Amino acid sequence: MKTIIVDNQNLFEKVLDLRHQIFVKEQGVDPSIEQDQYDVLGNPSVDHFGLVIKEDVVIGTCRCIKIDEHTIQLGRFAVHSLLRHQGIGLKFLRNIHSYYYSKKVESVVIQAQHHAINFYTNAGYEPFGDTYLEAGIIHQDMKLTLYQHFYTRFSAVYDQIFPLISVKKDFIEAFIASKESLLDIGCATGELVKLAQGHNLRAAGFDLDEKMITIALNKNLHVWQMDMVHLNTVSEKFDAITCVGNTLAHLESLEALDAFFKDTKALLTDSGQLLIQVVNYHKILKQDINQLPTLYNHNKRISLERRYEGNDSKLHFKNILTISKIQYHSSVELYPFSPQQIREAASKYKFKIINEYGSYQGDGFNPTDSFQYILVLEK
Repeated sequence: MKTIIVDNQNLFEKVLDLRHQIFVKEQGVDPSIEQDQYDVLGNPSVDHFGLVIKEDVVIGTCRCIKIDEHTIQLGRFAVHSLLRHQGIGLKFLRNIHSYYYSKKVESVVIQAQHHAINFYTNAGYEPFGDTYLEAGIIHQDMKLTLYQHFYTRFSAVYDQIFPLISVKKDFIEAFIASKESLLDIGCATGELVKLAQGHNLRAAGFDLDEKMITIALNKNLHVWQMDMVHLNTVSEKFDAITCVGNTLAHLESLEALDAFFKDTKALLTDSGQLLIQVVNYHKILKQDINQLPTLYNHNKRISLERRYEGNDSKLHFKNILTISKIQYHSSVELYPFSPQQIREAASKYKFKIINEYGSYQGDGFNPTDSFQYILVLEK
């Protein structure tokens, strides 16, 4: 058996027939309610799924409606009466989850019939709101958080896992000395922007993750949500630009790296400086390192395990965040730019290399020994 998206009228009729058998004949739902305006093929906001055997024998049905770009409403989910309580329905549901996870849909909501609440609970859904009567059947709204952006998962504890430690703070303070303005690319919760603002710089920052930005805004900082590929939309100029925390590795290609240096040069004032800090992927790849040291908060109740897995030209950066013994898994694809590739892209736009470091302690950079690559450039 396999899960398919229904894309032809013949199969669609068989899906509708199964739905009629289950919802109308078994449960007594009014047929005028069971089918509605969403039950047509070709609507880009609706996906109809079938669980089939022998290509055209439908034994399961599901309809998913796009509520917005982040949310799917799952409904009309059922399997044939002869095949229930065998784990088939759960496998069918998880196949549908996998499909939407691959499309980075964040949430799935359902209006669960009361008898099916345990089934959906076992699949990871959580109830919200009060029960209600619909089509003569008690229902409960439920929600599954399916996909979260890599950093969204631990935004609430980000400052505990990645605090602005004194050695990094000292390095940044030395970098911004005598400067009047700063833009932080990938600002996360805004601690670096806050530091610069505390030194009377006109400081700003942006980050892709909405929850990170919400936390930064609550610190009364000048920040906004944006992808760094849209740097060319920023109109202000700055004496200093920072791109630390391995942010650069979230770019998708060498072409995107090239555009990054083109755009940052345009945003810098004359003799303005750019600070970059990334993982030294020359060392990671050459020495086949697949795990970084686990990070802990001050009392070790929160930890972050970090692993790498190869994926053609990209790396899967997989994480396990543990908070009070509860584990959360997340991953993101990174482009492992080498120090040489970064230098070459910067030189194309006539950046002058001021210094290269292997750590915030100011150690010289060694391609085979340093875990970090810190680069200070000047326009």
